Amino acid sequence: MGARGQASVLAVILLIGMVAIGSIGILLVGTEAMATAEQQSEQERIEQSFVQLSQTMTTSATATDVSQSMDFDAGSSGAITQTEAGNITIDSKYLNQSEEYNGTGNPLEIPIGAIEYESQEGTTVAYQAGGVWRGTGENTQMVSAPPLSYKNETLILPVTSVSEDQELGSGDIRLTHTDTESYGSIPLENETVTMTIYSDYSKGWETYFETQVGSAVVQESNHTSDTPFVKVALTDLDAEGAFDSGLTISDTAGEQGGVDHVDENVRRGSMPEMDNIIDQMVDDVNETGNRSWATDDVDGPWTIGEDEDDSEFSDGLYFADGIHLDGNGDPVTFNLEDGNATVVVDGNITVDGGELRVENWESSTGTDHRLKIYTTGNVNLQGGEMHVDSIDEVDAAQLQVYGTSTLSAGFKGGTFEGTLYAPSDDFDGPNEVIQKKGGGGGQCNGEQVCSLSNPTIRGSIVANSVHFQGGSGNDFEYDTDLKNAGIDVEPDNYSFPPKITYLNIARHKVDVEQN
Repeated sequence: MGARGQASVLAVILLIGMVAIGSIGILLVGTEAMATAEQQSEQERIEQSFVQLSQTMTTSATATDVSQSMDFDAGSSGAITQTEAGNITIDSKYLNQSEEYNGTGNPLEIPIGAIEYESQEGTTVAYQAGGVWRGTGENTQMVSAPPLSYKNETLILPVTSVSEDQELGSGDIRLTHTDTESYGSIPLENETVTMTIYSDYSKGWETYFETQVGSAVVQESNHTSDTPFVKVALTDLDAEGAFDSGLTISDTAGEQGGVDHVDENVRRGSMPEMDNIIDQMVDDVNETGNRSWATDDVDGPWTIGEDEDDSEFSDGLYFADGIHLDGNGDPVTFNLEDGNATVVVDGNITVDGGELRVENWESSTGTDHRLKIYTTGNVNLQGGEMHVDSIDEVDAAQLQVYGTSTLSAGFKGGTFEGTLYAPSDDFDGPNEVIQKKGGGGGQCNGEQVCSLSNPTIRGSIVANSVHFQGGSGNDFEYDTDLKNAGIDVEPDNYSFPPKITYLNIARHKVDVEQN
């Protein structure tokens, strides 16, 4: 055979080889694509089967005398039922102590089970407490919502769970109601109730609460810990009329010495706490543009009162890591001629002989302008002044201070003209400000707000407890103009948890069996 003939044969062989390789490649890609399509199809079938299971479980929970049946698709891997796959913990002073509902003195714990499927690729689909979830941890997504509802200030939470642990395969299953434990309509009496859901699907629960009730309801969450959880707050409190009294306290008001003005100014009651809102404000406001008043807006310090060049502020939004006035520098003034000012402080407020003053706040065209200070720390007024314009007139609405439930406040001499809002239902002391002053607080040490050494206070205070110690010079006066001042405690773009008056809970047990 000549060279030309050999070349033709080689070309044919090469062509056949290329076609064979291409065919094998197409076969491999096609096989992989088919496998992926089959897996996706099985995943979709199983998710739809779990949604149908959820609906049938809900029907079984209320149909106490008739069993329900359905064709269940558990794929090739099968599913398992678990009676203990987490729990819902409800912490309420009323609920914990009431013999009708709990009466143990401890938070109410409701075990929650699950029916879980895990594919060979590790994808999880689960039914839990009426909802269907895909994935675990941070990757959890809600496939079907649990039957939780919020309307007319009532949160209704029916929890349906399985009655025993077992394996389930594909095919006909029977669901039979075995027991219901109902807690009725639990009144939330002047308190904030927390509900913590411990579950591998806590991220899905968090997303659901945010969409169903509102993002403000979520207090805390951790979806990557060994015990994933989400904690939500439910309250019947609102902050309307927060400053309609001189003192609004949830615990005690005390007096010692020649003080004789507590009874006529005090109002018993609780108000929504500011902790979550202030923490969120710190995260949102702590950026260079809101620290531009400081000499070094990048590395700090950002403490108002410690920078001699920054003692005059106008309207606007500011971030600081503290306020510290010691009387050696110029007074810090807020000129509100052009509008309101807001200061978010991630630290303490200390006025030790210095002065913080609000001026030029009157508006000829609308609402008078105001300074609002939000702090994560304590308030320590010692011989200094925090006030509005001249001390001779009382305009407390123009200076508002907001703190968390852990705030300690001490007024030792000096003058405070304004409002202080730092409600707490469980402040247990000690008062950190009084301790740092070297003691001498007497009966003040365990109180959230302490007034001693004859300060002058003009305005209103909302807190857990207040104690006045000293003689007749310990001067507190409620600014009655606050009743009509139209103060909105909620900052713009932030909100308290929605108001909930009743919590309706029932736990249903359903027996799931393979026919």
